[in-house]
Amino acid sequence: MTTREELLNPLNEAFDKVKRAVEEMTTKFDEVTDKLSSPEVALVLGPVPLYLTRNDVEDLGELVQKVIDLADYAVQHHLPVVSLINQSFNWLENVKAPMSEMSSRTSVWRDQDFEYWREAAGFAYRTKATAQQGAIDDIAAKAEFISKWLFEIAQANVNYMVELAGIAAEVAGKVAQLAVKAGTIVLLPLAAADAADIVGNLVDKGLKNLVKEADRFMATLGKIREVESQLADYTKFPGGKWPEAVAG
Repeated sequence: MTTREELLNPLNEAFDKVKRAVEEMTTKFDEVTDKLSSPEVALVLGPVPLYLTRNDVEDLGELVQKVIDLADYAVQHHLPVVSLINQSFNWLENVKAPMSEMSSRTSVWRDQDFEYWREAAGFAYRTKATAQQGAIDDIAAKAEFISKWLFEIAQANVNYMVELAGIAAEVAGKVAQLAVKAGTIVLLPLAAADAADIVGNLVDKGLKNLVKEADRFMATLGKIREVESQLADYTKFPGGKWPEAVAG
């Protein structure tokens, strides 16, 4: 069984990785644009190569911005995902576990004298105990269902973040390589074109993978009707209320 930490740890690691990648790609891209705007580069490259290189760097900048926008949106939703994970396990620990424990106790005689109850008293006691146990078991089952649903949503979010972290790290790495090559001006045009190409492919492939993860998330979220159906089932709760142990 997956533990709370086994979901939270990769999620938090992915968020940290995304933040570091965004910082690196922002810093290194700024280094490249600063270098490109220096008089030294214009003098060495000449007008046409400089123009083409600037176009490549602009294209690269647009791709980098796409990743940064995705990362910013994801980071803003860090705490809600953590809350999802915690609530999934809370339903198990704080609802299902105690209710399951109560279930076995409802069928055990609270006093040995109860064993000798007969006729109306015995029938009433057994009827109430059965109804109570049915309600308890139903709550435990619903808690398991809700927990599993929340877990699936949380898992989809974790998968998305891990995928995004991988994309961001790769893009940041390519931008960092370009920043290094920018130090040698004559390599800058070729390096900028290569970087824009490689990063374009990375972002294209990465976005397709993110869409797949988002589709899985939406499929899980689409089970809301099943959740509502579970919560609207009052079979074990006459009149929509908990079955009373004694007559009001």
